[in-house]
Amino acid sequence: MSKGKTVVISVGGNLKETPCAIKSAILLLARISSFITVSSLYLTSPWGGKTKMPFFNAVVVTKCSFSPITLLTICKEIEFIKGRRVGEVWGDRILDLDILLYSNLRITTEILTLPHPSLGRRNYLIAPLRELLPFYEDIVPHYLIDWLIGKDKDYIKRFVWKCV
Repeated sequence: MSKGKTVVISVGGNLKETPCAIKSAILLLARISSFITVSSLYLTSPWGGKTKMPFFNAVVVTKCSFSPITLLTICKEIEFIKGRRVGEVWGDRILDLDILLYSNLRITTEILTLPHPSLGRRNYLIAPLRELLPFYEDIVPHYLIDWLIGKDKDYIKRFVWKCV
Protein backbone atom coordinates (compact mmCIF):
# COMPACT_ATOMS: atom_id res chain seq x y z
CA MET A 1 0.00 0.00 0.00
CA SER A 2 1.34 3.44 -0.93
CA LYS A 3 2.12 5.83 1.91
CA GLY A 4 0.90 9.39 2.06
CA LYS A 5 -2.30 11.28 1.41
CA THR A 6 -4.24 10.93 -1.84
CA VAL A 7 -3.87 14.14 -3.81
CA VAL A 8 -5.48 15.22 -7.08
CA ILE A 9 -3.63 17.81 -9.16
CA SER A 10 -4.76 19.37 -12.44
CA VAL A 11 -2.14 20.08 -15.09
CA GLY A 12 -2.84 22.34 -18.02
CA GLY A 13 -1.83 25.19 -20.27
CA ASN A 14 -2.53 26.62 -23.69
CA LEU A 15 0.72 27.19 -25.55
CA LYS A 16 2.22 25.10 -28.34
CA GLU A 17 4.75 23.55 -25.94
CA THR A 18 2.16 22.74 -23.26
CA PRO A 19 1.71 18.98 -23.93
CA CYS A 20 5.46 18.44 -23.48
CA ALA A 21 5.51 20.68 -20.40
CA ILE A 22 2.64 18.66 -18.93
CA LYS A 23 4.47 15.37 -19.50
CA SER A 24 7.62 16.79 -17.93
CA ALA A 25 5.67 18.13 -14.93
CA ILE A 26 4.07 14.71 -14.41
CA LEU A 27 7.51 13.09 -14.41
CA LEU A 28 8.69 15.63 -11.80
CA LEU A 29 5.60 14.96 -9.67
CA ALA A 30 6.29 11.22 -9.91
CA ARG A 31 9.72 11.81 -8.35
CA ILE A 32 8.20 13.25 -5.18
CA SER A 33 5.28 10.85 -4.77
CA SER A 34 4.86 7.17 -4.05
CA PHE A 35 2.14 6.50 -6.62
CA ILE A 36 0.84 8.30 -9.68
CA THR A 37 -1.87 7.80 -12.26
CA VAL A 38 -2.73 10.22 -15.06
CA SER A 39 -5.92 10.91 -17.01
CA SER A 40 -6.11 11.35 -20.74
CA LEU A 41 -5.16 14.75 -22.09
CA TYR A 42 -8.16 16.91 -22.98
CA LEU A 43 -8.39 19.85 -25.35
CA THR A 44 -10.85 22.37 -23.91
CA SER A 45 -12.28 25.82 -24.52
CA PRO A 46 -10.48 28.76 -22.92
CA TRP A 47 -12.05 30.00 -19.72
CA GLY A 48 -11.95 33.39 -18.06
CA GLY A 49 -12.14 35.59 -21.16
CA LYS A 50 -8.47 36.66 -21.33
CA THR A 51 -7.30 34.25 -24.04
CA LYS A 52 -8.72 32.74 -27.19
CA MET A 53 -6.35 29.77 -27.34
CA PRO A 54 -7.77 26.36 -26.31
CA PHE A 55 -6.25 24.61 -23.31
CA PHE A 56 -4.74 21.20 -22.79
CA ASN A 57 -5.81 19.68 -19.45
CA ALA A 58 -5.26 16.47 -17.51
CA VAL A 59 -5.57 15.30 -13.92
CA VAL A 60 -3.01 13.42 -11.82
CA VAL A 61 -3.92 11.30 -8.79
CA THR A 62 -0.96 10.70 -6.52
CA LYS A 63 0.04 9.98 -2.94
CA CYS A 64 2.47 12.22 -1.13
CA SER A 65 3.53 13.03 2.40
CA PHE A 66 4.07 16.77 1.95
CA SER A 67 1.76 19.26 3.60
CA PRO A 68 -0.70 20.99 1.24
CA ILE A 69 1.27 24.28 1.42
CA THR A 70 4.58 22.52 0.73
CA LEU A 71 2.99 20.69 -2.19
CA LEU A 72 1.67 24.00 -3.54
CA THR A 73 5.19 25.44 -3.33
CA ILE A 74 6.54 22.42 -5.23
CA CYS A 75 3.86 22.86 -7.91
CA LYS A 76 4.79 26.54 -8.31
CA GLU A 77 8.49 25.58 -8.59
CA ILE A 78 7.66 23.04 -11.32
CA GLU A 79 5.67 25.70 -13.19
CA PHE A 80 8.66 28.06 -12.99
CA ILE A 81 11.12 25.38 -14.13
CA LYS A 82 8.93 24.70 -17.17
CA GLY A 83 8.79 28.39 -18.11
CA ARG A 84 5.69 29.76 -16.37
CA ARG A 85 6.01 33.31 -15.16
CA VAL A 86 3.60 35.24 -12.99
CA GLY A 87 1.29 37.09 -15.33
CA GLU A 88 -2.27 37.91 -16.12
CA VAL A 89 -4.92 35.85 -14.34
CA TRP A 90 -6.54 33.45 -16.84
CA GLY A 91 -4.04 34.53 -19.50
CA ASP A 92 -1.94 32.34 -21.79
CA ARG A 93 0.44 30.00 -19.98
CA ILE A 94 2.73 27.11 -20.76
CA LEU A 95 1.83 25.24 -17.56
CA ASP A 96 -0.60 25.52 -14.69
CA LEU A 97 -0.66 23.09 -11.76
CA ASP A 98 -3.56 23.28 -9.30
CA ILE A 99 -4.18 21.10 -6.26
CA LEU A 100 -7.82 20.03 -6.60
CA LEU A 101 -8.09 17.67 -3.64
CA TYR A 102 -5.84 16.76 -0.75
CA SER A 103 -7.36 13.66 0.81
CA ASN A 104 -10.61 14.83 2.43
CA LEU A 105 -9.08 18.07 3.73
CA ARG A 106 -11.12 21.26 3.57
CA ILE A 107 -9.18 24.48 4.12
CA THR A 108 -9.22 28.09 3.04
CA THR A 109 -6.09 30.22 3.30
CA GLU A 110 -4.83 33.26 1.40
CA ILE A 111 -2.93 31.03 -1.03
CA LEU A 112 -4.83 27.75 -1.09
CA THR A 113 -8.45 26.60 -0.95
CA LEU A 114 -9.25 22.88 -0.80
CA PRO A 115 -11.16 21.41 -2.42
CA HIS A 116 -10.37 23.68 -5.37
CA PRO A 117 -13.27 26.15 -5.71
CA SER A 118 -13.80 25.41 -9.45
CA LEU A 119 -13.76 21.63 -9.13
CA GLY A 120 -17.49 21.05 -9.41
CA ARG A 121 -18.08 23.69 -12.08
CA ARG A 122 -15.54 23.13 -14.87
CA ASN A 123 -15.56 20.39 -17.48
CA TYR A 124 -11.79 20.60 -17.87
CA LEU A 125 -11.57 19.39 -14.26
CA ILE A 126 -14.65 17.15 -14.03
CA ALA A 127 -14.04 15.02 -17.15
CA PRO A 128 -10.47 13.92 -16.36
CA LEU A 129 -11.31 13.46 -12.66
CA ARG A 130 -14.27 11.28 -13.61
CA GLU A 131 -11.96 9.20 -15.79
CA LEU A 132 -9.66 8.40 -12.86
CA LEU A 133 -12.15 8.41 -9.98
CA PRO A 134 -15.52 7.58 -11.60
CA PHE A 135 -17.39 7.19 -8.32
CA TYR A 136 -15.90 10.11 -6.43
CA GLU A 137 -18.90 11.99 -5.05
CA ASP A 138 -17.51 14.29 -2.39
CA ILE A 139 -17.64 17.38 -4.60
CA VAL A 140 -20.10 16.48 -7.36
CA PRO A 141 -22.65 13.66 -6.91
CA HIS A 142 -22.05 10.88 -9.46
CA TYR A 143 -25.48 11.20 -11.08
CA LEU A 144 -24.83 14.90 -11.80
CA ILE A 145 -21.48 14.52 -13.55
CA ASP A 146 -22.84 13.40 -16.94
CA TRP A 147 -25.55 16.05 -16.73
CA LEU A 148 -23.02 18.79 -15.92
CA ILE A 149 -20.76 17.77 -18.78
CA GLY A 150 -23.73 17.72 -21.14
CA LYS A 151 -24.96 21.16 -20.01
CA ASP A 152 -21.58 22.91 -20.09
CA LYS A 153 -21.16 24.75 -23.37
CA ASP A 154 -17.38 24.50 -23.21
CA TYR A 155 -15.74 22.44 -25.90
CA ILE A 156 -13.96 19.37 -24.56
CA LYS A 157 -12.28 16.59 -26.50
CA ARG A 158 -9.92 13.81 -25.49
CA PHE A 159 -6.57 14.47 -27.13
CA VAL A 160 -3.78 12.09 -28.17
CA TRP A 161 -0.61 12.65 -26.14
CA LYS A 162 2.12 13.73 -28.50
CA CYS A 163 5.43 15.18 -27.40
CA VAL A 164 8.34 15.47 -29.82
